Amino acid sequence: MSEDSRKDHLRVLNKYNTILDQMDPMRPLGKVIQVSGQTILSSGPPDTSIGQICKVESTDGQSIMTEVTGFRGHDLVLVALGPTTGIFPDSMVHATGQRMTIHVGNEMLGRILDGLGRPLDDGPPILTGNIFPAERNAPTPTARVPIHQPLATGVRAIDSVLTVGRGQR
Repeated sequence: MSEDSRKDHLRVLNKYNTILDQMDPMRPLGKVIQVSGQTILSSGPPDTSIGQICKVESTDGQSIMTEVTGFRGHDLVLVALGPTTGIFPDSMVHATGQRMTIHVGNEMLGRILDGLGRPLDDGPPILTGNIFPAERNAPTPTARVPIHQPLATGVRAIDSVLTVGRGQR
């Protein structure tokens, strides 16, 4: 094996070694205790805070996205962001360590989206590179553009008595 070939192999091995060092193969898990409608009570995973996204395994091997909305003692209260069909007692709960984000861009204009920003129409998937947290602080009133123009809603009662300004929140 030539010296250049050895260096290439070492470079590749070092790359994968770095990736393996960053992985956490022993992620703490939780288990489903109770399900009531879209609310799931889980015994962990530990070190999970309100607003974090967790994935709950279902019987069909799919993961159901949930959001941590509260605590009951040391247990987590999760709200399912999809159907809870297939969740059973002792289903595994994985913390992603992330919060809800959505893709934002011109590709969204004129599209029909669900509450998670996923397309419901038959159009192409939204592949914009702009990702924003779903929960953000609103801009301060002084940072907003002043409202100078009315927005016609098409409802005469609103347009005449309860006028809405273009750009109004």
